[in-house]
Amino acid sequence: MGLILGAYTLGFVGAAACVLLLTWLTYQLLSGYLHSWKQLKPIPGIGVPYPLLGNALQFKSNAGDFFCQLVGYTKEFQNTPLLKVWIGPIPFLILYHAETIEVFAFTAL
Repeated sequence: MGLILGAYTLGFVGAAACVLLLTWLTYQLLSGYLHSWKQLKPIPGIGVPYPLLGNALQFKSNAGDFFCQLVGYTKEFQNTPLLKVWIGPIPFLILYHAETIEVFAFTAL
């Protein structure tokens, strides 16, 4: 009886350790995503991004239509210095003007 209980206990401890590790990894990923989202919230974007999907569902699936859609976005937001697009959980910043690019280039050095 003691041998059987020991075998089950080891399995439960291993399963609990796996659940704990997955919970910690999920927390780390989601906290990083939320931190990025809060920092980039004031920057104008092309629409309301969905959590973890971003703006991916708003894009056209056909290559020609997708290109026309991007051209439309550039015309719509040409007066803003930069634009935010979420593709999945990764944000992309599109810079339009040379002055904006210079600011980012000199602060990165």
